[in-house]
Amino acid sequence: MYSYLLCLLVMLALRVIADLFINMDEFAELELPFGQLVVYVSGYYFYNVLVYFQELGGVILVAAAAFSLARMNRTNELTAILASGTSLHRVIMPVIMAGMALSLTGAANQELIIPRVKDRLVRARDDVPGTEQFKVRLVNDGLRNVWYSRVFYPNAKRMIHPLIIARDKRLKLTARITGSEAVYQADGTWRIPNAAVSLATRPGAGRTDVTTSFVPASLSPKMLAAAAGAQQDPTGIIISYDRVDLAAGALIRPEFKVLADPTDHVADPEVVATIRAPRAIYGPAGTSEQESGYHLVGESGDDTAPADRGALYLASDLTPEELVLRQSGRWLEYMSSSEIDALMRLGKSPDPASASLIKHLRFTNPIANLIMLLIGLPFILSRERNIKASALLCVVTIGGFYVFLVLCRTLGTAWLDPTIAAWLPILVFGPVAVVMLDSIKT
Repeated sequence: MYSYLLCLLVMLALRVIADLFINMDEFAELELPFGQLVVYVSGYYFYNVLVYFQELGGVILVAAAAFSLARMNRTNELTAILASGTSLHRVIMPVIMAGMALSLTGAANQELIIPRVKDRLVRARDDVPGTEQFKVRLVNDGLRNVWYSRVFYPNAKRMIHPLIIARDKRLKLTARITGSEAVYQADGTWRIPNAAVSLATRPGAGRTDVTTSFVPASLSPKMLAAAAGAQQDPTGIIISYDRVDLAAGALIRPEFKVLADPTDHVADPEVVATIRAPRAIYGPAGTSEQESGYHLVGESGDDTAPADRGALYLASDLTPEELVLRQSGRWLEYMSSSEIDALMRLGKSPDPASASLIKHLRFTNPIANLIMLLIGLPFILSRERNIKASALLCVVTIGGFYVFLVLCRTLGTAWLDPTIAAWLPILVFGPVAVVMLDSIKT
């Protein structure tokens, strides 16, 4: 454990220094005062050292075992142990048990710690948290909607000119939703003012209008008496409101729910979007191109202030934090296994093969670290060659295993089945490690 802690500190420090040396220009682009820059860089590497530990866990384990056993060999402690009639397998058993425990520590780091700070791990080096804007490129949410936006501002939780493609349970197009912006709300919805809903099969909702044949007077007296309720028109618009102003032909604080399929008569119909406004004034069709329906206006009854006319509210489990997370090419690696399962179950993963590979790697990574240790031990304990030759052979053998490991994972999303790619190194080198360990002359 002493050697392990020493190797851990040295290798992580070297990894941080190497990364800092290569990417110093990116940190310099922040143009922060020296004191603030030191605090920012320290915070960046404070979290990223968790990832470096995952990357170097197996190498640190082998190096610690090598230093410990090589030191025992150099001081002739192993010779004394053998002279007493004790097998070398008894000597390396505590090393193997410690390796298993430390591999499980790495697994706990991956499943419990990294997912909690993944929003900090995906930041670019020159991005002061939340200030870097980016484009949203066809991101899926759990409701099968596909999101696109020219610009997203993480601090303001705001998209510019969003396009949302709504799909049904069969992934068939139901509607296209556009707007000037989309702002995330505390209730988990996106507010899209000046929105337009283009339905695939029938007229939709314009930027300031909702097409429907239901005039205020035709809404049921029962609803009017109760001053609440909802009624669905034949085109698939569910209308509810606080009250009706018959004199003005207006609905006060109306809510219009646009259904995906008005012919799907189920207890809980699928809602494409919800439109809310302070007031909505009914207007008949003026021309053949103009549909009859409700014109959204502000509280005062005019439409001089577009921002006050009302807006479309779109429910989604796509949060600003998840949008930031998905900008990283490694965002799946920072998620826990349960989060990856939920992602695959909801169909939100843009690359199911990569998600499946990462899920299997959560089981194979601790085993691979242990195999790496078992492969290296016979060279360290060999008494037929000097320490330098043993160390060289150990590095070459472990290097070959590591190259094969990376090759399988690289091919796992293109040429190999993800399950095979994750488990093939274990199946190939696992028996080799057992045979090499058994061949140690004791």
